[in-house]
Formats: sequence, structure tokens, C-alpha cells
Amino acid sequence: MGERSEWHEKLDGILTAHVSQPSPLHLHMDDTKDMLIGASFMLVNKEGILFSGSSGRTSLGGSLEPWTIHTFAWMASLTKLPSTVCLLQLLSRGYLTLDEDLRSRFRETVVAHLASVQILRGFDATDQAILEPNVRPITLRHLLTHTSGLGYDLPSENLMRWRRSVGKLKNNLSWTGEGFSTPLLFEPGTAWLYGTGIDWATRLLEAVTGETLREYMDANIFKPLGIRNSVFRPGTMPGCREGKTPIPQPAKILFREPDRTLHEMKPQPISSRGDHELDSGGAGLFSTTYEYSKLLRGILGGELLPKDSIELLFAPQLDDRLQKSMMETLAISPAFAPNYPPKMPANFAFGGMMNLEDIPGRRKAGSITWSGMSNCRWWIDRTTGIAGLLVVSVLPYGDTVASKLFDELERAVYEELQA
Repeated sequence: MGERSEWHEKLDGILTAHVSQPSPLHLHMDDTKDMLIGASFMLVNKEGILFSGSSGRTSLGGSLEPWTIHTFAWMASLTKLPSTVCLLQLLSRGYLTLDEDLRSRFRETVVAHLASVQILRGFDATDQAILEPNVRPITLRHLLTHTSGLGYDLPSENLMRWRRSVGKLKNNLSWTGEGFSTPLLFEPGTAWLYGTGIDWATRLLEAVTGETLREYMDANIFKPLGIRNSVFRPGTMPGCREGKTPIPQPAKILFREPDRTLHEMKPQPISSRGDHELDSGGAGLFSTTYEYSKLLRGILGGELLPKDSIELLFAPQLDDRLQKSMMETLAISPAFAPNYPPKMPANFAFGGMMNLEDIPGRRKAGSITWSGMSNCRWWIDRTTGIAGLLVVSVLPYGDTVASKLFDELERAVYEELQA
């Protein structure tokens, strides 16, 4: 890709330009307005690493710990990609099918909620939820494509109102059975809404394999790819339970205030102790930029799935009606596709959001992408044969600084490719 050192310097410069660099004499003073405090970026193909770089620190104030590609961080919804690969493995091995009605087969298992879940239609004059039975099948296809009706509760006024009305106050981020057991917001298969479908799908995985998600993912993804330091419960890593090894501390999650500066969230919104009830297949993974990039390389190289399953991972799944529903959602909430141009035609593949046209100066049509609550994100462009990964740790979701950084890095990559 041209003169390696010159190209690397350009990408390093882009990273550095978006990261606060406090004076060595005043480490406790950070000018974080429209800046990040730490970020790392990797670009890979199926053969190996094309670029890796980082800038900044892991926390505010007097921290001297640099942010590197080995910095441990919460991956948030980047968890969905390895979880989906696990489920497509089970599909290829005959454990699951895409379109069977899960309500009947799994009625007596840990996912029995799917058999009895009702649809939330509103609230009466006494603020009690109006619920009606769901008579439509719920399928694995629905769960993997966010068309089941299971939404995330924190951004949903109606789901949070329902929680208050029934006294179930543990939310999705508690990573508990209660936290994930919410009503449907519409009949399955009739609309698109980003939600907890993959968390329920990975509970299906646990039901059919008799393993926890961590155990299955470790044996079928992490070990084959040589991935280490990627866990759902940092507090349960070897030596941590016995007190021989300190629990690895993820990079601090920061919050961007209305004045565009950052502050450290106290307490941190996500616990690394590992005392939560469930392995969250939708948002529970902790990893590093370096380790997660091995997953992207493995997907590009076809190492984890048979060829037909790889094609399925990248195949658009929404019919015209569901695609229209998703595009309407993106028009209202563009953070779901933070680096798409306005009105970019898109569909949803099992692997992630798919752009249906080339993005000028960037990825080709048919590429897939996803991002997480902490504003980390990746893209995979099979036409070009590359994948990119940005890891940061900042809320709220849809941070424009992280999006601008990702856009500039991606443009610099494709500018070099076209040179």
C-alpha cells in the first residue's frame, strides 16, 4: 500500500489530532472539548495486519497509562459479531434453523420467555401496561436481524415506563434474565428495531449446547484464532478468583457533556467484576483492539464458517417492507449507521448493517459494519479485502468526535488503496 512509513505517519497523525494531549507538566489538566482521551485503530486483511496505531491514555487526570492496541476495553455491541458467528456455526451443524418457531421448541428452557412474551400496546388511565398475546412465530432470523419486536429498554420511553409499572427495574445492561425479559414492541417480523434479539439467540445457544456462551465462544472462535484476553467476566480470569492476579481494569468509560468536554463516569456504568448473571451475547464482551482484529481477519479468511455460512453472514436479510422500516429508523436515529451518508440505501445482514452502494472515497457496496454503545466500531469490505476497527470508550452513543475520526481514517485508507 505505497510507502509504508509515510502512510503510517498519516494515519498516526489523524489519530493524534483527535486525542487530547496534556502537557507533561500538567497531566491532571485535560482539554477534552471535541476530543477523545484515547483511541486505537487497526486495518487488516486475511493475511495479516496492514496498520496498527494508538494515541492517548486510558483515563483522565494524572494517568500515565498509555492507550495502546492492547488496552482492555468494553466492546459493547461489537460483541454481536462473534455471537452471530457462533450461531451460524450451530446453524451449519444442524443444531438450529433460521425459520422454526422458537416458542414451541424451547418452551421449557431458559428462553421460555419467548413462548409467553406479550406485545406492549400502550398504557391505560391508571398507567398500567396494555398487553396483548403474541400469536406470530419468533424465529432465529428475527432475533439476528432485529425484527423480533424485542427492543432495548434504556432508549425506549415505553419500555422504561412498563418497567416502572410492574416493578421490574433491572434494565438490559444488568445482564440478567429479568433485565432482558421485556414485552415486544410490535408483532415479530413486521418492523425493524434494534434490540436484544442476539442476547436471546445466544441463550438458545446455551440451551442446545449445554455450554455457557463464554465456553462455546472460547472453544469455537477464540482458541482457533489465537485470541486471548477476550472475556465476558474479567473478574473470573485465571488467578483473579484466587486473588493471585488483579482483575484487569478496562479503559475508563467517559461521558461527553453538552459543552463537548469529557468527564469520567462514577460509578462506571459497566462492571468488570464478573458478578452478573448472564454472558451478554449482545454487549458483554471485553477485549482489545489487537485481539478483536483477529476475528475480522478470521472472517475475511473464511476460517470460522463454511463458505455458504460466510455468504449468509454477508447476505441482505430484509424484504422491502422491513428495509423501509429500517431506513425510517435510520432517518430518525442516524447514530445506528454513524458513518453512512444521509439516505444511503442500506439493508441488514446477519453480520451487520450493509451499504447497498459504494460510499464515495470509502468502502464498497456490500460491506458490513456495526458500532457499539461506547462508540467503538468496525467495517468489513470483502470486495477490497480489508477490515478496519476503531476502539474508543466514550458515551453517549453516536459521539460525533469518534465518528469524525473513523471517517477520516477510512478515507485515508481508501485514498492509499486508490493511489
